[in-house]
Formats: sequence, C-alpha cells, structure tokens
Amino acid sequence: MYSEVISASKVFWTSTLQENIRWMAPELLVGWDNRSSARPSEQSDIYSFGGIMLLVSTNKVPYYYHRAEVTIIRCIARSETSSRARYPELPEKYWAFMERCWSTNPRDRPSTEEVDITIRNEFDSLSRSEMNPVAYGDNLPPQAALRDLSKYISKAEDHPVARGGFADIWKCTYVDRILAQVAVKVLQVCADDQFGPAKMKKTKRIMHELRISANLNHANIVPIYGYTYGFGPFPAIVSRWAERGNLSDYLKREGAALTLLRKFRILRDIIAGLQYLHAKSVIHGDLTGPNVLIYADGTACVADFGLSLMYSEVISASQASWTSTFNGNVRWMAPELLEEREDGTPVRPSKQSDVFSFGGIMLQVFTNQIPYYYLRYNHMIVLHIAKSETPSRTRYPELPEKYWPFIEQCWSTDPRDRPSTDEADVTIRNEFDSLSRTS
Repeated sequence: MYSEVISASKVFWTSTLQENIRWMAPELLVGWDNRSSARPSEQSDIYSFGGIMLLVSTNKVPYYYHRAEVTIIRCIARSETSSRARYPELPEKYWAFMERCWSTNPRDRPSTEEVDITIRNEFDSLSRSEMNPVAYGDNLPPQAALRDLSKYISKAEDHPVARGGFADIWKCTYVDRILAQVAVKVLQVCADDQFGPAKMKKTKRIMHELRISANLNHANIVPIYGYTYGFGPFPAIVSRWAERGNLSDYLKREGAALTLLRKFRILRDIIAGLQYLHAKSVIHGDLTGPNVLIYADGTACVADFGLSLMYSEVISASQASWTSTFNGNVRWMAPELLEEREDGTPVRPSKQSDVFSFGGIMLQVFTNQIPYYYLRYNHMIVLHIAKSETPSRTRYPELPEKYWPFIEQCWSTDPRDRPSTDEADVTIRNEFDSLSRTS
C-alpha cells in the first residue's frame, strides 16, 4: 500500500524497502531498472521468514557483514544468501531448513503450514527436554531417556482418577527439584501372570513397547517420560498430565460452547498425531474419545497408541483375542477387527482401521455424541458393526451435511477405500484454514 500512496507518480514498491532489503526475496528484484518488479507473494514471505529465523537464532541480521545497500542488492540478485560461515553460532540442524526457505525457485520453498509444523515440532521437543514448569507443569527427563522414575513418584490421591478397559489412571506427583503433576497408567492383570517366567516375559514386552513410545516425538502425541514401580506387578507408565481430561469428558463439559473452528482445531491436532504415528509405521489400534487427551492450552494429543495390541499379549496367560479387551471402546472399532484370518488368529489393527476410528472421532467432535450413543449395550453395537451398519445419519441431526460424506468415506466397508492419514490431514487442514479466514 505504501508504494501506492507515497506519491502521485508510479513508484514501484521496492523503492520503499530501504533497510528491509536484507530480508527480500530475489524474485522481487526482477525489473528493478524498468520498474516492473514482481509483487510480494506467499513464497516471498517465506523467504523473508528464513531471514527472521537467522536473526532470532543468531542475533544478527541477514548480511550483517555488508553495510552498503548496493552490495546486499548484488548478493540477492545473484541468489547469494547469507554466508553460512558468517554465522558459526547457528546450529547446523536449522541451516538446512533456512536454505529451503531461501530456495531460488519460489515453488521449492515450504508453505506456511509446513513451516508451522516444523517450528512447532522443534519447540515442543525443546520444551520437553527443558521441561519448563510454568508452561507444562513438568520437570522430567527428556522423553527419549526412558528411566525408572519410582523414587520421584508418589500418589496424589487415594484412588485412580479413571478406569479403562486396559488400565487404571492415577494422578501422581513427581518431585525432583520441583513439584509436577504426572499421569501413571497401571495395566490391569490377572493373578496368574504376576509370578515366575510369565511375569518376566510380559515385563519385557511392556518395556519394549515403552521404549518405542518414548522415542516418538510430536506435538500431538502424549509424551512418555518413563516408568515406575509400586502400582502392581508390572512397570507402570509415566506420562504428561492432561489438565482438561480426555476428549469424551471434555466434550461433555464444554462441547456445547465450542465453535466449529475450535472443533476443527481439535481434529487437526488428532489427525496430525495419527499421521505422525503412521509415518513411523506405528499403528494406534484403539483410537477413541478416551484415548485423546486435552491439555490446558486446548491442544489435543493422541494417547495409548499400541496399548491394545500390547495388552492383548499381557492381559492373561491365555491367548485372548485382542478385541476382548476393547470393552466400551468397541464404538469406534472397524468391522474387519471382528473377523479372523484363515489360521484362526484375529485380524490385527491397521492404518485403515485407525482411519475408521478417526471417522468416529469426527462424529463425536461435531455432535458431542459418541458413536452409537443410542445403543446401550456392547453386544448390540457389535451386531451393528458385524453387519457393517455405521451410526445412523438421522440420529445426528446437528452434524453439518457437508462433513458426512467424508466421515462415510472413513467408514468404508473395504479398508482400501478409506482415505490415508495424509489425505485426511489435507481435508481437515483445508477446512480449518477456510474457517480461520472467515472467522
């Protein structure tokens, strides 16, 4: 706008940049002499953001070693970005991303969505490693450093705060230089499994799963801090405490007041977490309302990934079908998980069955009603699922019609017809961005 109002003459906008030339994308210098320069774009903004990253990371402006504006212009015109050697204090891991932002071809630069994900993931990783007690209420070991935290953990209450099909949840305190709230998940087990070789085998299985979980690092995945003893025969899982509870309870309390934009933010968080798991070849296996946690800032995080599979191997000495452990979570279950393979073993959860469950999550978030809320008993729900009868559209009149077809796609009887998490992520983010612009 400034270039259009500064004078009555046709002053091209680049003449107003002055000192801001240091952050300018090279394509904006095209036509400098003939005054037909390109207009700023989303891509040129990303180029400038690369310079902002450099400034914040090093406390030095781009091209700080050049004083003359004409010298800086010459560097930009030649696509010579700031010299790596001039910023030795910059961590190498960040330089590569800045170079992407500075790509000569604007189409090769990341989108703002990609930048947002990259920055948020690194921020969350650093937050967990530093464990800022003000922001997160934690002061625990870095996530990947799976440790026995028994000497730091004590129960905050006399009884579990929640009971699920797999485990009891205890609210506990972690005391080591600072007081912090944590959640301790205690697996329910049979008496026969508490002694001898069976206990050793199952403990090994639990620790294997915990090590996998502890090395997953994403803003929308519940971090695993370690394990603790003193809650039963097996190690209990220590994770971040969710101040606003699980998704199902959160929607009961606050669902009626949530805007559509806020609901899409929740869905955006959930699908981002699930997409990350699938990219790491991790199947959740039990994606439900109770297995999504809401933190104080409203961020939704996926929890208990892989627990249903592990639990089916740990719950008892018998080879129990993992579906027997679902209990109330059957409402989100894909129909193929009720079947058996030719060798008599149950069908295992898959990426496609996780997407089916995400369809149920979408229905719940939009309507504040769980799937099949009108069916009281699990055996009735199982009968509907076995017949591929998804929740009835007429039972959810509050659901906007435009979202029903995508939910139905997630519920396709043939798993191959369901969208991938990448496709679901694009769909959710596009609608979220559209709502953000109109709100």
